[in-house]
Amino acid sequence: MGSMPRLKIKDEIRYRKGSTNDSKNCKACGNFKKDFYEFHRPVGLILTESRCALIGMREGRRYRVREDYTCDRQQMSEHWRQEIDQFMTSMQRRKENDNGNGKNYLD
Repeated sequence: MGSMPRLKIKDEIRYRKGSTNDSKNCKACGNFKKDFYEFHRPVGLILTESRCALIGMREGRRYRVREDYTCDRQQMSEHWRQEIDQFMTSMQRRKENDNGNGKNYLD
């Protein structure tokens, strides 16, 4: 019994290991569906796997998507954009409230 061939779509969109920057990985993509599929094993274990709307939502390990991987069609979700905006706003406030104590948060 041999291994199953890789999905063609994964090669087309260059699905690969991601960056240390989480905002550039599948985790931050709008097409990423975390814990989408559940496997009910006879032993009683319930395992969940993530899927990508671009790759497909079917059953099977070939459709498995890891959150620390990326592809060429990665699009940052609105949730991650809001988090980054909140972070930058808080850093800007810290800089304004610093009053010249020598701390450079954004520079």
